[in-house]
Amino acid sequence: MPESDNLVIGIAGVVLSGLTYFAGKAHARRQQQDQRAHETAQAELARQHDWALEAARVREAGIARVVDAWLDLVRRAQSGGVHALFDVHPEQLPDDAAVREAVRRIEQSSGRSLWGEFASIVESIDQREFFLFMRRHGITFYTATVSTVVDRMKAVGSHPPRPA
Repeated sequence: MPESDNLVIGIAGVVLSGLTYFAGKAHARRQQQDQRAHETAQAELARQHDWALEAARVREAGIARVVDAWLDLVRRAQSGGVHALFDVHPEQLPDDAAVREAVRRIEQSSGRSLWGEFASIVESIDQREFFLFMRRHGITFYTATVSTVVDRMKAVGSHPPRPA
């Protein structure tokens, strides 16, 4: 083989080695970027999970607070039924579902319907908004019934339906 062919083969080998080297570097850089993106996504998922756990913990603590306070009022015979529920501020719970869960637990503990004859009326409304409306307008169950409060809510256009 002539020497010029060896030179061309040698140069081609060096060029091919260089290209392989730089292709490997580019591949490693892409892998590092992919790894960083994956780690960032995992960290975001972990952060969202932590927030969800904390929100659930706070929600559960609020429900337990309302139920325990209601039971305490009833145990000490200071109040009962929806009067006691109003007194323990269920509107401070995060949403309608939390208020309904607190009511369900209270009913389970007491063995009776908390809403009684008004159960069908409150079934169709947002119960958290119901209690917020009462607070905002200075209404209590000593001055109004459940149905009159719902009627007043409708009259002022503040009768949000139960969230789906």
